[in-house]
Amino acid sequence: MMKASASKRYRRLACEAVEAEQIETFPWSACSVKAEFFHKTKRRRDEDNAIGSLKAAYDGIVDAGLVSDDDYAHMRREPPDFEIDRNWPRVVLSITRVG
Repeated sequence: MMKASASKRYRRLACEAVEAEQIETFPWSACSVKAEFFHKTKRRRDEDNAIGSLKAAYDGIVDAGLVSDDDYAHMRREPPDFEIDRNWPRVVLSITRVG
């Protein structure tokens, strides 16, 4: 139950972040998403798990109406980058229009 609640919140936050950008040209036919993970500590990170943790964010991007679906034809995912920021751990998604 807690995981579902956290996923819904994450999805809503992603949707609100896209809406806050006030992009006038959407819906886009396709986009590319690049994720940067900023962690407090340096250690080996699992790329597959990192990408999987972004599912709610991808759904939020679709909910905002930027693209019609989060399948590969509409949303291409670039390999994530892992950085260190001991003071402000976060995930930054950079979304670029394709085509």
